[in-house]
Amino acid sequence: MSTQVTRAQAVAAAGAALAAGYEQLDSLPLAEAVDRAWTPTGPSREELADRIRARRLALGLMDAPQGRRSA
Repeated sequence: MSTQVTRAQAVAAAGAALAAGYEQLDSLPLAEAVDRAWTPTGPSREELADRIRARRLALGLMDAPQGRRSA
């Protein structure tokens, strides 16, 4: 029995794993998602927060922050 995987199968499996990871990250509060995504050699926590926030906004997973109103 062959255990070879086609390119299409490998791409599908990688896509499923990536989607599962994003689904898990998207279910977390922003601060916890940043903590889980951060690595010492990667972007800063602030940059990660900006990226995660932008992705969530683009996907409609969170509302845009309301501007401050002057008194």
